[in-house]
Amino acid sequence: MKKLSIVTVNLNNAAGLEKTIKSVFEQNSSDYEYIIIDGGSTDGSRELIKKYENKLVYWVSEKDKGMYAAIQKGFSKSTGEIMGWLNSDDMLHPKSLFSIAEVLSLEGVKWIQGMPNVFDEQGRTVKAD
Repeated sequence: MKKLSIVTVNLNNAAGLEKTIKSVFEQNSSDYEYIIIDGGSTDGSRELIKKYENKLVYWVSEKDKGMYAAIQKGFSKSTGEIMGWLNSDDMLHPKSLFSIAEVLSLEGVKWIQGMPNVFDEQGRTVKAD
């Protein structure tokens, strides 16, 4: 399987960021790297990121030029053959990184896209489009 690089971008969303981080670290895939780019948050996001920094390949908290510049900054630090990003209010389904790597390892597949889902406070899927 190909190595995945996952980038999360955040700005002042500590509550959402922790859910996103946990959804990444709960994956069954071990061949991925995780990068967080924070836009200089002032809401406790930086302290939250430090709590998980030993599991991150790279992270930074500094003013940037917006979400897309932050995503590009994260991708520039990545080494995976497959790159993707999660905003700090997104979550991965269990085993999704394994599925992504498996599908993108098939000949001819170059791009996949997920479908939005809504999770409740307990992390259960309550709506799938």
